[in-house]
Amino acid sequence: MQFGLATLPTDLGIRPDRLASAAEERGFESLWFGDHSLADELGRDTDGFEVTIYGAATDAAGLDDLIELGVHRAVFVIGATDDARTLKYLDKLAALIERHCT
Repeated sequence: MQFGLATLPTDLGIRPDRLASAAEERGFESLWFGDHSLADELGRDTDGFEVTIYGAATDAAGLDDLIELGVHRAVFVIGATDDARTLKYLDKLAALIERHCT
C-alpha cells in the first residue's frame, strides 16, 4: 500500500514547497492539495479505479483494515499549523508506516 498526505494550504500552515520536501524525505508517496473528483460527471469509467482513502486512520488497526479491504493508497490529512508541529506529525506518521509495513 502507498501512503500520502493531504492538506489545504493556508497562510497559517507550512509552505507547500517545504511540506513537499519534508514528505518526500520521510518516504510519503504523494502530497495532495484540496480537490475533488468529477469522474462520474465527466463520463469516465470508474470500475477500474484504484481506491484512495482521504483522511485515513493514523493507527495500526485502522491501517490493517484498509489493507484488508484492498485499498491502494491511504492519504493522511495535515492541519494548518506551524512548521515544527507539522514536521513532528510527519515524523509520527512515517514511524507508524515504517513499523506497520515492514
